[in-house]
Formats: sequence, structure tokens, C-alpha cells
Amino acid sequence: MDMMFVVVPVGFMALSGYLICRRVVRLRRLIVTWRRGDHAEGRCLRTYETRHSNSKGHTSTTIHHVYEFTTRNGERIRFEETDGPSTVVEGDFVAVAYLTDRPDRATALPRRETREYLLAGGEIAFLVLFFAFAVHFLRSAQTFVSF
Repeated sequence: MDMMFVVVPVGFMALSGYLICRRVVRLRRLIVTWRRGDHAEGRCLRTYETRHSNSKGHTSTTIHHVYEFTTRNGERIRFEETDGPSTVVEGDFVAVAYLTDRPDRATALPRRETREYLLAGGEIAFLVLFFAFAVHFLRSAQTFVSF
């Protein structure tokens, strides 16, 4: 039972560290694609929503878009992206940014670097607080439980 006071906070620390790294990598990929990537005209092939409900009855909806575009060398690429604008519907033409060496990581999200930095900063700040709480809990548990 005493090990739970170690395993749980260490698990929280590992999870928050992983999520921070994942968010930084996602932000970096998006910014690099916007700044250094090639641009092409793409088309929205499909849109759909997924709904998630929690135990309290709250429902969240995620919008998915499936896009297709042609690279400069003539390769047709199809990709899916979440959280795009709800105003984009099937058949709409969109601007697609992609890296020539990784066209499978293309994006059709509008270029909003400041917004992305603020969102990522908020998420990372929350995860850092979560990490700090786990460290504090682990250190406090050491004073109450002998290992």
C-alpha cells in the first residue's frame, strides 16, 4: 500500500512529461510546416463529427476533415485533420501547407501562429502545474510513510 504513494505520483509525472513533449512536437511541426512548407490547393473530401460523453452527461464534439491535394511532383496525398474550421464542408477548396519530405503531415488549418502559441502555452502551463503537484505529493508522502 505504501508503494501507491510512489507509483501514482511517478505515473502522473511521467504522463504529464509525455503530454508536454507531445504538445511541443505538434506545435513545432505545425509552425515549421506553415513557415517552410510548400503550398498547394486541396479539396475537402469528407467531414464528420465524433461525439464523446462523460459520466456527467456532458458531450464534446470533434470535427474531422478528410482532404486531398497534389504535391509539386504530382503525388496525390489524402490526409485527415481534426479541429479544423466548421465552415469547411465537402467540396470546398482549401490552402494546404506541407513539407516536401513529409507530405503526409500536411495541414489545412489556417495560419494562426499566435493562437497556437497561446493554446500550447496554456496546455503546457497546466501540465507543469500537474507535474509540480505530483512532485509535491511525492515529497509529502515521504514524510508520512516510511519506504
